[in-house]
Amino acid sequence: MKRNCKLCVGKVAMFLAICSAALAILTSPASWAADGQTDYVLVSRDGDTTYVKSGKTKETVFKSPHAKEAIEWAMNNSGITVVGEGTYTLAGSIEVPRSNVSLVITEKAELVAAPDARLTIISEGHGRYASLIHNAGHDHVNIVNFGTLDAGGPCVIMVEGRNGGKCGIDGGLVFSSGLLRTRKDAVWIVDAKNVKVPLIWCDGPANTLVIEGCEDLAIDTVAELATKGRDAGRHGNEAIDLNSYNRRVHVKLAIGTPPLEEVIDINNSPDCVFDEVRSYGKARLVSRTVYPPTGRRLTQKPHISHSNGTVVKKETIVDKKLQSWKTQVDVRGLPETLPQITAVAKLTAVFKDGSEEEVLNKTYHLHLNEPR
Repeated sequence: MKRNCKLCVGKVAMFLAICSAALAILTSPASWAADGQTDYVLVSRDGDTTYVKSGKTKETVFKSPHAKEAIEWAMNNSGITVVGEGTYTLAGSIEVPRSNVSLVITEKAELVAAPDARLTIISEGHGRYASLIHNAGHDHVNIVNFGTLDAGGPCVIMVEGRNGGKCGIDGGLVFSSGLLRTRKDAVWIVDAKNVKVPLIWCDGPANTLVIEGCEDLAIDTVAELATKGRDAGRHGNEAIDLNSYNRRVHVKLAIGTPPLEEVIDINNSPDCVFDEVRSYGKARLVSRTVYPPTGRRLTQKPHISHSNGTVVKKETIVDKKLQSWKTQVDVRGLPETLPQITAVAKLTAVFKDGSEEEVLNKTYHLHLNEPR
């Protein structure tokens, strides 16, 4: 009799597993298929369920109680994933599943790491780095944030192409005019080439952008906006840290806000160009240090013992007492304009004497399906 009960229990468990698998299939209609890079899906939240819907038909093609699972499914099955309004609590890092995909976080969307989230941790023996969004070795991945990415303590975005000393990522884009919440560095790009960074700004206690082992990066504007400075005893708080072994990185404008260590830090990175480095308040603009091989953190690139050929064309200190920063972003027509996105980003410095300076007023045209 006991044997029969065990058999019944086993059959019931098997039946429930089959039903669970069938549910995912039923919510992914066979009639639906993503159309390469021109199609997109919309991720939305209703109660405890995250839905993925076709951008064209608005038909539900997948649903899950787990936001991480739904977002990763969307990226694996469509060229462009648009995360809509709502708070999405993540039990682990969003792992980019493949090359040639785009993740767009809209203005009223918030991706938040759960208090007990198991975020992906990477290391080369010189520290351990976790991240909320993790691209490990996939080419032409676009990460666009107009909303809020809240990693809690760890890094927010990690783009890492470690590949035995070579660049394991070619192409892609990182754009963030939204909020990046972290107690550590906001964005890391490691062992990658030809990645574009049109804009990143962040009000955080550590570095806004850290680059290691990269080649031929095109960076427009990176702004470190933390008026309160870093915690006592912390290092960093730079707009850009060329930490180790980069070549031919071109930056148009790096902005820093005192108190900070320096606006940019150049370490063992030759043939890089900064058109302008600017601080709003008195601060050290540029630091240049050559480290031994132990100076690297994540890159697998061979050691470079110099920064020969790296130049800063213009250094500017705006010697006025800053009160605060004002940011404004106008995203036009999303998602109907996909695969193109047009966004106008404005950054204004507010000084303690009541005056203001418009620091940035630029229209960005992001093309998510540029020819590979």
